[in-house]
Amino acid sequence: MIGEWIAKAWVKIAGITVVHSIPGRLRVHFTGGAKAKEFLQNQKDVPDKVFLYKLRGMDSFEFNPLTSRALIVYDPEVLSEKQIMSWLKRIQELIVQAVVKGERSIGQESIDKIASQLTEEGYALEKFEQRTTA
Repeated sequence: MIGEWIAKAWVKIAGITVVHSIPGRLRVHFTGGAKAKEFLQNQKDVPDKVFLYKLRGMDSFEFNPLTSRALIVYDPEVLSEKQIMSWLKRIQELIVQAVVKGERSIGQESIDKIASQLTEEGYALEKFEQRTTA
């Protein structure tokens, strides 16, 4: 319970902002990305993909750790900007909850648990077939 509250508060503070949006292309900025990059660099068992799962209808997700921005290309007939932003914020909440519960790294097992939780919540996920970090 307290973990969920902390996660929601952190997402509101750290957040994700839309930098640019046109139908089919969305560029977002992850506030606090430098800290996330530092954390990821210190982990030895983090997969080389930031997101191993994507929303159905998403073509690509390219994250640049230097700028803390991501470019998301998607099918506007299948997804909306609002759905993508909701998904990203929920992922952040679940990652923070995992850390609050004591997970010291976000590895394959943690990512699979998060994907399972998102699927239970109704998000239509698929595995990425490509590298998703810049």
